[in-house]
Amino acid sequence: MSQKKLSTKDPAFQCVTGDTLVWTPTGQQRIADLVTEEGVHTRAIDLVTMDGLETTSHTFKSFATDLRRVTLRGGMSVRCTRDHPFLSMEGWVTADNLNIGQVVLHASALPTINRTVPTPHLWFNKGAKRRGFYVPGALTADLAWLMGFWTAEGSATAGYNRDYVLWATTIPACQQRVLSILRGWGLKAEINNCRVNVYSQVFTRWWLHLMEVEGESRAHNKRVPSRILRSPFTADYLRALIRGDGSVHIAKSGYRGRRLVVNFTSLSHELTDTVQQMVIALGLHCGYAHVESRGTKFIQWSGKAAEEVVAALRLHGDTEPQKYGVGGRTRARCWEVKSVEPTTDDWVYDVTVPDSHSFIANGMIVHDTILKHA
Repeated sequence: MSQKKLSTKDPAFQCVTGDTLVWTPTGQQRIADLVTEEGVHTRAIDLVTMDGLETTSHTFKSFATDLRRVTLRGGMSVRCTRDHPFLSMEGWVTADNLNIGQVVLHASALPTINRTVPTPHLWFNKGAKRRGFYVPGALTADLAWLMGFWTAEGSATAGYNRDYVLWATTIPACQQRVLSILRGWGLKAEINNCRVNVYSQVFTRWWLHLMEVEGESRAHNKRVPSRILRSPFTADYLRALIRGDGSVHIAKSGYRGRRLVVNFTSLSHELTDTVQQMVIALGLHCGYAHVESRGTKFIQWSGKAAEEVVAALRLHGDTEPQKYGVGGRTRARCWEVKSVEPTTDDWVYDVTVPDSHSFIANGMIVHDTILKHA
């Protein structure tokens, strides 16, 4: 794909906010986790760009006002400076100059390196008798599934009289899988009123650290751990997450007959936004995200898009896609601009990519900051 460089008359900084997910060779990462130092710094970071894998030369961090939120019809959005350029069918267009209905170009798939992300070994002492409880030293498919199901159905309490981690579910198969994984580590897990509990101060604190939870875990502040975003086990995490907070069902579709529908719902908008980006990174249809009146945000895949999600995540093994109508809306329509609105002031981040001068931000192809402009 060819592109033209921005002219020297363009603004100096074109930046995005810290919660923006950028694509790296090992998965997605929040840009604030990659660019940590304020100001302009020389730093090499491997990123996925419109031309493939490239390395940055500089990073930028500053506080900005008069920001914009660019939202697409599919529900994806990016918070950025008003002059940040997006790659559209017509070329580079700044946020303030994007038109409603204009199509923003996006990346088709995420390259990954098949490697696991280290997690600490954990050994416990129980009273006078030394007894070891083993937790895997690297992220595995089972651990990713357990983390996803806990994001959907779990909670934890630390710092009180009795510290514990629990998974609440009435699904027998899920209860047994949670028990099997925990007991396989030597933990004393038990079922109590449809809850799988582990009472252990050390395990609770380790688990909250693993899940990157600060303070109490609540529905509105849940997020996908960065370890999952950088791992090859995103499908395992998503499978458990949708099993807990989602659904797969058959809906009537008028003259089309029946169609397959997959839903995911959460009070945490950050969680739903990240789930949408993870599905895009798997090369699947992004689905459509909407916010209900009480603040709940849900993503829906229907028809052919739902069939792809079900097959990729193995959500419903006995589904036969050929029996159902296609339904749904086209992929291209998901990437049309829905709105460009002012948003709150915030820290913003950017990089310089010397060759293509581009990177992937929340699935969209955006421009970098050229050093001579800074």
